[in-house]
Amino acid sequence: MKREKKLQNQLWKERMPLIASFFLPFFILTVICILHDVYPFGEQCILHIDMYHQYCPFFTELMDKIKHGGSMFYSWNIGLGADFISLYAYYLASPLNWLLLLCPQNHVIEFMTLLVILKISLAGLFFGYYLKEHFEKNHAAISIFATAYALCGFSAAYAWDIMWLDCMMLAPLVVLGLEQLIKEKKEHFEIKERIFSLPGVRPNLCNGCNICALLCPAGCLQSKESENNFKLLADPLRCIGCNRCTEACPTQALVMRKIPGTSEILSGDTRILLTEFHKNCIQDDVSPEARIKEIFDLPIYRT
Repeated sequence: MKREKKLQNQLWKERMPLIASFFLPFFILTVICILHDVYPFGEQCILHIDMYHQYCPFFTELMDKIKHGGSMFYSWNIGLGADFISLYAYYLASPLNWLLLLCPQNHVIEFMTLLVILKISLAGLFFGYYLKEHFEKNHAAISIFATAYALCGFSAAYAWDIMWLDCMMLAPLVVLGLEQLIKEKKEHFEIKERIFSLPGVRPNLCNGCNICALLCPAGCLQSKESENNFKLLADPLRCIGCNRCTEACPTQALVMRKIPGTSEILSGDTRILLTEFHKNCIQDDVSPEARIKEIFDLPIYRT
């Protein structure tokens, strides 16, 4: 029994800084709500600016869709009708928003008030956990610094931007993960599992017109010419696999392929040579700009 009590006491001592990191901001914010007569301690609410005029209707619409099974792609209740999936991605994608399932129909404002307090308190908890793991100490001062982080100027100024609080809440965990990767000397990508999209060149079909490099939206392709020698290079880290180069190639010399990652590629300093040849003496008089205009019927602007 004595050993069990000692173990329990040790566990409580270890957990107390983290528990305090959560409940100190929670208690302070609750006191602030009481002093400012925020419901249920009065008739006021903390919703203002966009939080009241935009976010509250969005939360109400999300709750309606969750509880009654409405479409997550479109809504007729916002303006004259609006795309809802984009609104969800930007404003409502926080997992904590699904607690709306527990919210009564007419208490969305109160739910958002509690959600702001909860997110700020969790920011304190996660920052306290970061300090504990980073310094490898479980000092009582952790809760003080965690409370200072949770109630910093950003929280005071932007608490009404409820979706941004998730960034502040999760930032300590993200930084902690990066630090652990660096300390343990683990690569942030598994090279064997990292596959890149990259155009390949069919032999003897490329005529060096350079249309692919001009049209590449990501700057993946780069051509180099010296006298009649032509080189086409590609940066695997920039290729987005859009296939614009393969579709625009007038000789169908390019084909999109998958290549495995290597340490040289992941270093970001490597360009892969796709093709190199000596241009024939007989050259096509049609310029790359004219070919692009012919293919896409688009004007070409030079800066």
